Amino acid sequence: GLLKLIEDDSTSDAKLLGVIKGPDFPTGCLILNSREELKEIYSQGRGPIRMRGDYQVEDVGGRSTRSRIIITSIPYAVDKSALIEKIADLIIARKVPQLDDVRDESTDEIRVVLETTPGADVEKVMAYLFKHPPLQQNFNVNLTALIPTPNPFVGRPTRLSLREALLHFIDFRVKVTRCKLEYEKSKLEERLHLLEGLESILDVLDKVIKIVRESSGRSDAAKQLQKKFKLSEKQAFFIVDLRIYQLSRTSVEEVTKELSEKRKRVREINKILKSEKALKGEVAADLKRISEAFGDPRRSTVVGEYEEPEFDKEAFIEHEDTNVIVTADGWLKRI
Repeated sequence: GLLKLIEDDSTSDAKLLGVIKGPDFPTGCLILNSREELKEIYSQGRGPIRMRGDYQVEDVGGRSTRSRIIITSIPYAVDKSALIEKIADLIIARKVPQLDDVRDESTDEIRVVLETTPGADVEKVMAYLFKHPPLQQNFNVNLTALIPTPNPFVGRPTRLSLREALLHFIDFRVKVTRCKLEYEKSKLEERLHLLEGLESILDVLDKVIKIVRESSGRSDAAKQLQKKFKLSEKQAFFIVDLRIYQLSRTSVEEVTKELSEKRKRVREINKILKSEKALKGEVAADLKRISEAFGDPRRSTVVGEYEEPEFDKEAFIEHEDTNVIVTADGWLKRI
């Protein structure tokens, strides 16, 4: 989405939704909102994202009519241990008679196994679990942020659309990139200044070494070099602080090569700093590098249209032989 806006900052919310499919949560899960609902949330900057855990059904095999329900994802911010504990409490209380056991087989991926009773209706079991434990939750979007004002120390709270939030982020990254390049340029220019001083005395190294040896100390040597070769104070101290073997081994080619590379980079930076488009190009390149280094496949699936499993209370009444007593006072009791 950021790359789309860098390319064309007039890109509409509708076009952004062509590349931003919806939120993606680290725990996976299904997103039940329709495309229209997501468009509304992203344009208004607020609204609920309906999340639901996903599951698969595995046959136990053999002659048994049992099956296993494998929960493969859970809603974001739901504690897996608390979810399993809640399901276990329901099984112990016989509120879901179609379930026998629950266990956690998760590794890097979520795998919560539910053992069903013979002939259990999986759809009815999941309808109950979506209604009672936190296997279906809402995540409320609120894109309220402090946006810049003319006073750099004061931000104004504003609810943004997704597009506006991304545009503010791009502006921020452009400023950061400008500062980064200006800093790099200043360090390059400092180095260039020192190398230019070194380059100017490479042909008279013997005289430089003689002056340094005959001087009374570091400051005196620097002053004499400044006076003799018209160097700046920084250049003079840079040369004085080099060891003799470094001076003697430094070749004109090495210094010239480094000077050429650094001057070329300064020209490149100056060209970028003069163009807003070039600065945005640097931001885009950074985003691509981040995506390649840290991007991973999408985990959450936007379902959109889905069939709500029907919850039927009658399905969870356990049918069993019972002794029923009517007392003389009219009380009905089950034993």
